[in-house]
Amino acid sequence: TLAAVVASLLAVVAFQQRKEALAELQEALRQASVGLAAQALAELEGTQSERAVLLALEALEYYPYTPQAEAALARAVQETLPYREIEGDPGFRGIWTLAWSPDGRRLAVSSGGNASGDRSARILEADSGRTIAELPFILDYVRGSSCYLWGLEWSPDGKQLAVAVNEELGIYDIACHQLEIYDPSSGVLLLKLDSKAEYSLDWSPDGSRLLTGGEDGVTRLWDAQSGELLGELPGQSAEVVAARYSPDGSRFATGSVDSTVLVRDAASFELLYTFNASQVSTFRENYPPVTGVPAWLGRRTAATWPAR
Repeated sequence: TLAAVVASLLAVVAFQQRKEALAELQEALRQASVGLAAQALAELEGTQSERAVLLALEALEYYPYTPQAEAALARAVQETLPYREIEGDPGFRGIWTLAWSPDGRRLAVSSGGNASGDRSARILEADSGRTIAELPFILDYVRGSSCYLWGLEWSPDGKQLAVAVNEELGIYDIACHQLEIYDPSSGVLLLKLDSKAEYSLDWSPDGSRLLTGGEDGVTRLWDAQSGELLGELPGQSAEVVAARYSPDGSRFATGSVDSTVLVRDAASFELLYTFNASQVSTFRENYPPVTGVPAWLGRRTAATWPAR
């Protein structure tokens, strides 16, 4: 009937009007977001730059997404959060390893070695960037390649710093092998252990032992006070590039380039579990050249298993 046709036409018109109204509302909200982003950037030039972060967050949280709001938040965070840029020595070949002290007041950093053979590890005051101490070992070129500081670990009480120096993966040269413990306050060498070409290390939670992972696939336990070798634990067929105690010190785990993770009892050294990370690309396949930080287990860099 005519009435039905008219009613249908009116419904279509009403629907179209509502659709246009919603589109206009969305556009108005987007423009409001752009306006807040502009206001946030303007606040960066004033005396209350922290407001820029709040304005950009408001634009992203309560209004439709706009790239202007995202860019404003990124810039606001970058320019308002406190940070300190610490310059390395001119001869540094990039920062290779770093570690915070347990109290968060100091930072140990190491370069990837340098051509001049300058000292390449130092202890910095975190707040000021002031150098507190330099560690008196040299990372220099050896037969066309370089030595690198692979392990850098503070003792739980922050009074000692253990370092493990080795060469690039796939290159064996005993001249690079160093396993040492330093006083981080003075840089004085406290203990030199009989290095077995370590790529990883960790302190036991009580600070009495050092756990290391070797180039030969062997995990080793050391007395951290005397340097005595307490145990050698084979079981992995390639370099052990990760070694960690559990927080309570009852177990430790090691991860190898062969894509296995072994969990052992810390007292008896008994092997408790073996996990296979074969779904993860190996270090050797994806190891980048000396220009950057190693992608430890390849592109997929982490996996989690129940600790049981």
